Amino acid sequence: MGAEYIQLITLASQIAKDAIIQLISNKDIERDELTKHYKKHSEQLATALLQWGNSMNFSTSEYINGDLSFTEQIQPSNIPYLEDAMRHVEDSYEYILESYKSIENRHKEICKQIKKTMKQGSVVPSEPSYEELVLGEIKRCYPRLRRRTGVTLGENDIFLASRVFNTIFEKVSYERSQIQLFIESTSNNGTHRLTDRIRVFAQGTSEDMTRLKGTFERLILDNEIKGRLNMYHELRAQLTNYDDSDKLRETIRRIYDVVHGGKFLGGFRACELCIPDSIPV
Repeated sequence: MGAEYIQLITLASQIAKDAIIQLISNKDIERDELTKHYKKHSEQLATALLQWGNSMNFSTSEYINGDLSFTEQIQPSNIPYLEDAMRHVEDSYEYILESYKSIENRHKEICKQIKKTMKQGSVVPSEPSYEELVLGEIKRCYPRLRRRTGVTLGENDIFLASRVFNTIFEKVSYERSQIQLFIESTSNNGTHRLTDRIRVFAQGTSEDMTRLKGTFERLILDNEIKGRLNMYHELRAQLTNYDDSDKLRETIRRIYDVVHGGKFLGGFRACELCIPDSIPV
């Protein structure tokens, strides 16, 4: 954590202390009653901030099992005194909220880029997404093959898109240039399946499955697909780089340590609990 944040945390504590002294002086209030109350109050709120920091999360996206998942940021709702603590943050620790919002905004933008790279391509036809590249090649070579999103094989001339996407994704991501595929006949006359002995990828005529096998093998060597997946992994690495969020948590931890070390939390009078009801102000 930078020295400037340590100075800001110390300054916020001093400002709160000065405000309490000024209030005591102006109102002839018993010093011990107010300082003891605000000290306890500060510790409660600092604990709430620490719990918030420990549970902090940001929007993220990941390509799993042939589909793109998106997890939106979740705000904690069961931390005691958090709402009051955030009022103090808004009052005296604006840089915490600025950093928090900046990280989340960056994550959302990266998630958009991942979606564009993997599923929803550019409006420019020359920049299709990973899935669009795969689907485009299959449709070009086998226009009668129909895409299916589930794992049911109750009809012919189909391919299971998520399995195709996932297998090519894994092979290219792990730089495996070969794939073992097999064409197996079924009990229905003329019906064959393209498999890797574990998963079934498509079902149709022997001729179509043979050609699809060749397409599979070409796609894992395709430079455009490699480029899209390289971009995905670069973007994904940015989402899993926790340097900024770790620094933010460290700043919050420092506030907790300072307050539980005897200092006041900044933002005196930022919430309704700062002054006990027994003290008229």
